Parts: sequence; structure tokens; C-alpha cells
Amino acid sequence: MRRNSTRECASDHSRLINNTALSDPLFEQREVPENNLVFSFEITPENNKRAEANVQKYQKDLDSAAVMPVLNLTQRQHGCLPISACGRFVEKTKNENMSNAVVGVNVNDVHQHEFVEALPAFLKKSVPMAVPFSNTRLRVPAGFRNILKGFAREVLRDQPDDIFAYGSTYFDRSLQINAESDCDSVEAGAKEENCMYSSDAFEKAALGAQMSSDNEAAALKVQTNYRQYDAEKTAREMRQNGTAVKIQSVFNRHQDRKFWDKRDRLNPEVYLVDGAVSRTICRLPTSINGQQFIIQNCKSCKIFVFDHMASVTIDDCSDCCIFLGPIKGSIFIRDCSDCRVMVACQQFRTRDCRNMEIFLCCSTQPIIESSSGMKFSCFQYSYSQLEDQFQKSGLSVFNNNWSDIHDFTPVPDERNYSFLPQDTLLDCFIPPSTEGIHVEGLSVDRTKSIIPHTLGKQSRQHDESCLIIFFSQGKTSSNEVRSFMKKMSEDHADCDLVQSKEVHLQPSEAENIIGTNDYKSFVTQGPVVGLEYNGENCCKICHTVTKSQHNKRIFISQDATAAKKEIENFYNVANLQLAI
Repeated sequence: MRRNSTRECASDHSRLINNTALSDPLFEQREVPENNLVFSFEITPENNKRAEANVQKYQKDLDSAAVMPVLNLTQRQHGCLPISACGRFVEKTKNENMSNAVVGVNVNDVHQHEFVEALPAFLKKSVPMAVPFSNTRLRVPAGFRNILKGFAREVLRDQPDDIFAYGSTYFDRSLQINAESDCDSVEAGAKEENCMYSSDAFEKAALGAQMSSDNEAAALKVQTNYRQYDAEKTAREMRQNGTAVKIQSVFNRHQDRKFWDKRDRLNPEVYLVDGAVSRTICRLPTSINGQQFIIQNCKSCKIFVFDHMASVTIDDCSDCCIFLGPIKGSIFIRDCSDCRVMVACQQFRTRDCRNMEIFLCCSTQPIIESSSGMKFSCFQYSYSQLEDQFQKSGLSVFNNNWSDIHDFTPVPDERNYSFLPQDTLLDCFIPPSTEGIHVEGLSVDRTKSIIPHTLGKQSRQHDESCLIIFFSQGKTSSNEVRSFMKKMSEDHADCDLVQSKEVHLQPSEAENIIGTNDYKSFVTQGPVVGLEYNGENCCKICHTVTKSQHNKRIFISQDATAAKKEIENFYNVANLQLAI
């Protein structure tokens, strides 16, 4: 006889119904040759032994739990679970609980109900649960879970190559420990599992350790008192810390007040000249001391600031003569007219100005915007504190680009700026003696000016130029440069100083400029000062002047042809470094 598959039996020979269908009067049993009560079904001897072994694993009063394993064997043998198999199992089962379990399982789980009419007596009986309390269908032996957990933990920890040999050794060792000690790991595991799965065990302490109600109350009281003490201690510490923080904060504020009280208060009137008319105003050295300075709305005034400043703005002034000491940052002149200004600064800019005379020392390129009638000349001024103020402002007396003007708003066929004659009178920059202003060493003499007077971009008298480079010798370098320039102006007035630069050179840059590495060791010792002179036979004259100084740290161009290339290379490096 051909055996149908489980799916064919389920679709062709059985009906899937719910519990209410059992009482339906129209319900009729459908029997087919392959599935009926008469159909012969016998359990094979092998499966019979397996079934008996499964039943033996359960306790006598819980052997009904063996229903599912036994029915599973019959289903595996036949391919499906026929009606006659269930009936055969019931007929041969002497245990009433197991019989009821067969009916209950078959009705609720297998959903094959055709044999119900043949066994009406079993439907009237209640079907008890196979396990009183469990979250699993099959109950594992007591203590097995704990033993398996311990074995798995040791396997994961030791990572043995041969698990079977390792398991044999492990369990032999466990048996030896159980024999030598009074503790039975299986019994302990069973008690632990009982705490998890038995409803009665939840009311008791684990592993039989039960505390009396008096002990529990005492323990609760002790725990409560300790927690109260700990909370009070924490609160007390927080209050103490808060008090300490408050005291420290008050003390810090007190110290801050003492510091600000001792600090010199700035008078805004010292740093502002506003609305003056026909007055002489002076700020002596150390009065500004690197702060910002503002001049605005002044007319026909003489203003002298003999100190260094951070920045300066001049607005809406007319017919004024203004001298300003070194400015670390920028000066911005706006909406001014007919004024004369002498200033040394890092950046220079004008906007909406006209008919201005500027005597300038500027480290970067001066800028004019929307301005006309602007006339420029080189800064020439001196007093005893001026050189020290230049150093505080971070300005070099040898870096002056006063003539390299950039016009933001050029006019076609016109020029908004020009250069003043070198013999321009500067008497207005000397404070009147009647004002009682005394500044030591004050002079507008070109030869005494701390800033070298340079020709700049004005027209040159000769085609021959010469490059002289003074390598660093510490503080004596600037003195030697000044001594050389003084000698040239006194003995060779026909040679003009075109421009000067103070920069740092790399050995490779010096070699590229000079054409030799003879000065390599000098370059690394500090900045160099380069001078460009113009005049007839100026190279020969410069060589003659430097011979009297007997200084090997001075480079001079050999001739006009070499000087042209050397000057170009030197100013390319200097302008790049100074970002001009």
C-alpha cells in the first residue's frame, strides 16, 4: 500500500476545524482506505523500544508528558499521524492520564478529529496538564541545566581541541569532587532550578536558605538606618562644599576689585581730540602708551603726539598740521583737506581727501581712495625716545615704502598724487616755543632723522646703482649702517640713497643674490640691511667708504652691470617677505 505524505493526508483525508465543530450535528466522519479506524497500524519493534525508553524517563505521576515524544515516533514511522495509530495507542495504554493526553493532543494540536466518534468516552474526561508549571514542553532532568551550564562555561574558557576527551575528564573530576565533599552539584542545581520553575519556591530563599520574619525585619531596619545615615552624610558634605565654593567666590571677587582699584584708570580725553579750533595740542611720551588715538572735527590746529600708538583715525579735519609717532597698526584719514601730516605706520590709507601733504614712513604699500591733490615725501623727524618707540611698535626704520603709492580710484589722463620737493620746509612740525612744550632732541633735520631719507620712485640722476648689504653683527649693525650713510651724505652728496630694506635671508637666497656662499655663516645670525645707492661711480665710491670700516660682513656690488641683477634679486626676496 502506498503511503501518502503528511501534506496529502492533511488536505485529502482530514478536516481542520476548531473546538466548536465537535458539537455540530452536521459533522460527519470521512473515512478513506488509507486513513480509518480499521486501517491496520503497528509500531515497529525499534520504535516500541524508543517509546518505552521515553516513558521511563518521566516520573510515575508525570508520565503523561511522554505523549508527544511517542506520537512523534508514530508520525515519523508512517509519514503522517493516522486515526488508527491514535486509537491503537489508546487501546494499549493502561495509564488513564496518558490516554486523555492522547485525545487532548490530537484534538488541539494535530487537528485530526475523525476518530473522536469511535472514542466518545474520552471526550468527557478532563485532560490534565503534563507538567504543573513549566515554560518548556519537555522537562529536562533535575540539575541538568546547572551541570550543562558549568560544562559549557569551561569549554568556552579552555577552548579544547577534543571536546569528548575534555568532557570525560571534566565529568570524572566532578564526580571526584562530589565524592570528596558533602556538596552535590546535581542536587544544588536542582534546587536552583526549582527556585526558577516552582511556584512554591518563589516564596522561599534560594537553595533552602530561608530567613525568619524577625531577621528580615531586623535586616530591613539596619539597611534603612544605614541609607538614612549615608544620605545625611552626603547632604552635609554638599553643604560644606557649597559653603567653601561661596567663600572662594567672594574672595576672588574681592581680589578682582582690589586689582581694578589699583589699576590706572584711562582718561578718554587723553586719547581723543575732538572739535578743536586754532589750538596747539600735544601728547608727550608715555601719555598714549600703545593705545588707540582719534582726531576729528578739528580746524586750523597743530597736533603733536610724541608717543607710539596702536591705531589712529583722522576724520573731518582741515588746515591742520599733525605729527604722529610710530603706529603699530594702521592710520585711516577720511574727509580731510589742506592738512600736513607726518606719520610712521604699518599701514596707511586715505579716503575722500584733497590737497594733503604727507611725510610718510610706511612698512607696506600706501593706499589712497577717492582722493586728489595728494603729495608725498619721506618721513624726516627725530627726538630722543623715537627709536625706542619704533621698537615697541614693531617697525623697522629701514623698511619705508612711502613712494610706492597705490590709487584705488585712478582718473584717466590724471594723477591723484605727486611727490614733494626734497627741500620742502617742515617748520610747522616744530611746536611753538610759546606753548612751553619741550621734547628732548627734537629735530626735522634730514641728516638727524631716525628714518633714512630715501629717493624712492622719484626720478634718478644717473643710470648706475650699487647694492650694499650689511650682515648682522648684533646691536652694532644699525650703528654701522648709520655711520656708512652719514659718511656718504657728508663726503658724497651727489650719491642718492634710493631705498633701504631690513629682511631675513636664507643661505640659498643670499647665494642667489650675491652669487657666492662666502656669506653663508653670516646670514643665519640675524636680519640683513640692504641699501641701494644711485650716482656716478657709486660702486667705486661705496667700496672706498667701506674700506675705512674694515668690516668683512659687508657686501658691495663690483660694478653697475652686476649691481642691476643683484638689486633686482634682492628686492624680489624683500618684497615677497614683506608682502608688498
